[in-house]
Amino acid sequence: MLNFDCEDNYVCQVSPKYMLYNNVTYIMEEEKYTQNITILIKPTLIGITHLVMSIKNESDRSNTVISDFKFKVVKIKDSNLLGDIFICLLVSFGLFVSLIMGTQIEIPKLHEIIRNPKPVLISTSIQFIVLPLLGYLMTQTLIVNESNLVKFSLFACSCSPGGGKSSIWTYLFDGNLNLSVSMTLVQTIVAMGAMPFWIHFLGSQFLESENIQVPYSALFKSIITLVVPVGIGMLIIRYRPRLAEIINDWAKSVTLLMTIAITILGIVLYYDIFWLFNLRMFIAGTIIPWSGYVIAYLTSKIFNLNVADKITTAIETGIQNIGFPVMIILLAFEEPEISISMCMPIIIGLMTDKPLITLYLYLRCIKKNLKSKKPFL
Repeated sequence: MLNFDCEDNYVCQVSPKYMLYNNVTYIMEEEKYTQNITILIKPTLIGITHLVMSIKNESDRSNTVISDFKFKVVKIKDSNLLGDIFICLLVSFGLFVSLIMGTQIEIPKLHEIIRNPKPVLISTSIQFIVLPLLGYLMTQTLIVNESNLVKFSLFACSCSPGGGKSSIWTYLFDGNLNLSVSMTLVQTIVAMGAMPFWIHFLGSQFLESENIQVPYSALFKSIITLVVPVGIGMLIIRYRPRLAEIINDWAKSVTLLMTIAITILGIVLYYDIFWLFNLRMFIAGTIIPWSGYVIAYLTSKIFNLNVADKITTAIETGIQNIGFPVMIILLAFEEPEISISMCMPIIIGLMTDKPLITLYLYLRCIKKNLKSKKPFL
């Protein structure tokens, strides 16, 4: 009797499940025998699994497996124009945000780092030592049973520098905006060495087990792609301040429109990714950024930073620039590896600012009721 089944029924289903052969054919060891078998494999969700074919002896009541074979089954997305547009928008958005960040950095403001390096050292140390180790711990505990691609993407996110929307939240919480921008710059530069180190040292094992080469070229391309616009932005603010003002005037509108477009296209194209999510992935993706907030804030209190710097250090450490791992995924992988790997960046992106939104709304209500302008952290 032949039995057929998919290892992961979320990816595919097989029909028929078994075939029974009553006639016995005896062949010599040196002889060749061919038998055509037709089965229907119905794809369900995007992913990678194996079709398992088992040969059993029907006359044996113990149902012992005589032999079994595995065949790789891959469910991928068809490439289309919308997918190409989405990737172009995503890359353009990362470049534009990096350019805007560069236009916020003025050389005199960087002198503040030299005068008071403590906040930057705290944030950078936690960002590139504590969080990567925490991310690796999550891959060995909470999501140990998930795909190695999911583990790799979580670990890559945990190695990413601060950035993203950190400056916006720093402004809303009355933090040190100049320090926030300076931290983002320093961490982006440090990431050029720290991310390759961690991915080689701990992250490579996840890819090697999937027979995927470590994407060093994609890693360096993604870093350079996001770092170069920062340098261009710094040159613009230094030599063309009027152009920098124009860019910043349009920044909010362009960012909002691109965010809406990317969100809509992402949902349309990758709606089936949400079926791959589970509670353990959400918990792991929540622990990374939220731990960054808590650890950085407590460390800042230990080193007696002022209120504004404590707020800034916590926000800058907790909000990571997931554009880095997303760029690595897009440049290094193909479908369905891209879709599977995108699970953790999406979850981390969804969960990162939730405590900030909650805290901001709560403090707004408190300040409105008490009409107090005293520092609240």
